[in-house]
Amino acid sequence: MQHTNYESLQQIIDLLESNGKPTYYQGGRLQYDPSTEDIYHPNGQLLRCGGTGDIYYENGCLAKNAATGNVYDTSGTLLYNANSGQTPDSTVPQGELFYQAGSDSNSGNN
Repeated sequence: MQHTNYESLQQIIDLLESNGKPTYYQGGRLQYDPSTEDIYHPNGQLLRCGGTGDIYYENGCLAKNAATGNVYDTSGTLLYNANSGQTPDSTVPQGELFYQAGSDSNSGNN
């Protein structure tokens, strides 16, 4: 299963961490190593680096820089600037950082 947005990556991370045990993909490839806190995509690409907390998409692009809090899309375009609290399509900080494209960010979870 390919994850192409930060929210789905974060859900996988939360699920694996709550289990707290090493997990493997079918075929034996490591998915989660609790000793390093590293998590891998099915293709072997690093999903989350336990040492830095950085999160990556399956294509290798940075999804979230843990040091800055900035979030990016699969092409490397900034989606959320943690310093300013702004998303690229707004000049007003958003209370809810991520929402479905085309939905009204002010109406809650659409």
